[in-house]
Amino acid sequence: MQPGELSKLLGNVSAPTLRRWGKTYSRFLSPGASPPRGKPRSITEHDARVLSLIAALRDAGQDHSSIVARLEAEEANDWENLPPLPNGWDSADTMPVSLAAARAAELSENAALRTQIQYLEQRQTELGNLLEDARAHVTELQKELEQTRDEGKEREQKNDALHRELQEARAQVALLEGKLSAYSLGRDKPVNVAVIVTTALALGAVLVVILLIVVAIVLSTTP
Repeated sequence: MQPGELSKLLGNVSAPTLRRWGKTYSRFLSPGASPPRGKPRSITEHDARVLSLIAALRDAGQDHSSIVARLEAEEANDWENLPPLPNGWDSADTMPVSLAAARAAELSENAALRTQIQYLEQRQTELGNLLEDARAHVTELQKELEQTRDEGKEREQKNDALHRELQEARAQVALLEGKLSAYSLGRDKPVNVAVIVTTALALGAVLVVILLIVVAIVLSTTP
């Protein structure tokens, strides 16, 4: 059937509009509904029902994107909810064998593409989950690394403090040892043993001399 004949059956759509729809919605129609230049146009029963649905959706005020979404839904449902053929459609005006074969191949290709798309979407979801897990693992490792660095800095600071305390303690010990070795009679001077011995001997000799003088005086005054 030609667009002009279908236009008469539909009553509310012109033949040029049907030809334009044949190009606009060619993915949902048979190849004969929008043939290459020089090839005869042929509208099949499937095309007539799809075009009838498009006309009804247009009358309902739906835009192009809404119509495409509805056609995709019908295609996914194997076109089970398409409107019936227009009144007056000649049942003998069916799809030629070549067009039917082309349509079957197209539907098979569309089904294969849908399966591939579903697989790719599923794979994309899996990869997205793996990516999220990897990002979470990286974040965890970064936190552990920062914690390790902080602990290392803290240990280094403690080691520096202990080292300073050790040096101060050693200096204090050296100072005390010096004071202890130099302590004498409450003065911080070195104690010379030889001087002490010499002084003691000198004092003893003086005392002996004084004692002898006292004895001599006593003896001289005695009758």
